[in-house]
Amino acid sequence: MTNPRCVFIICTSPRSGSNLLCEFIESTGRMGKPREYFNAMGRRLFDDPDFPDEPEAQVRRAFEIGASADGVFGLKVFAEQMPFALQSPTFCGLLPRAHFIHLRRDDLLGQAVSLARATRTGQYRASQAQIREPAYDAGDIEAALTRIALEHASWRAYFARNDLDPLQLTYEELVSAPDEVVGAIAKRIGVEGPLAIDRTKVRLTRQADALTQAWRRRFVAERSDLCSGFDLLASRNARASRPRAALARLLRAPKRVLASALRRRKRDH
Repeated sequence: MTNPRCVFIICTSPRSGSNLLCEFIESTGRMGKPREYFNAMGRRLFDDPDFPDEPEAQVRRAFEIGASADGVFGLKVFAEQMPFALQSPTFCGLLPRAHFIHLRRDDLLGQAVSLARATRTGQYRASQAQIREPAYDAGDIEAALTRIALEHASWRAYFARNDLDPLQLTYEELVSAPDEVVGAIAKRIGVEGPLAIDRTKVRLTRQADALTQAWRRRFVAERSDLCSGFDLLASRNARASRPRAALARLLRAPKRVLASALRRRKRDH
């Protein structure tokens, strides 16, 4: 397969339920094998030991192993992977005709705790062994919160800038009504006819447990503060204000200083 007739992109962030969604879709046998194809390490670990590192080669390989017999091809992408993915001319060529699906998680804190724990232990699926024992760190959860928020902000800006209207889905909807979610995707991309999830082919299970809930409660107890939490905006505003402050100082300067500055500018140009 070198040119799939139908392309859909699951635009998401880590620990959003995207792997589970991909397994549900694949199990129908009608929408290809959507996976995280811009994650060479993951692909080599889970299903393709010879998966390439270079983005154009990754897309070509993804077509070979991921498209359905009748040309339906899907993949999932994190916003932080897009600069790498866009180095592939073939991937860029798919975008004008792609169907975009935005998968997010309403429970952002739960997602951040899940990401912090997975990063700490190296266990991203229940079937994987832990590389390290879980150890609570509020800083890890705080960093995960920021990372996920930036992921979603990046996707929303991308959709707005390109006037896109993606299919909006949540992890919570996926867990409570997977058949309806998969059906909505099929309808959006134009796959018609009978469609059913084959649960005997779905291997992933939820990893949340009592430890996850304990970390959540501890983080809220330690870090909850209604009078803080806007550091990213504050630092951005500080950076943006520096040129304005310099201009204001210049405008308040005596005329001879302005004349000197103008002469330097002309000389430099």
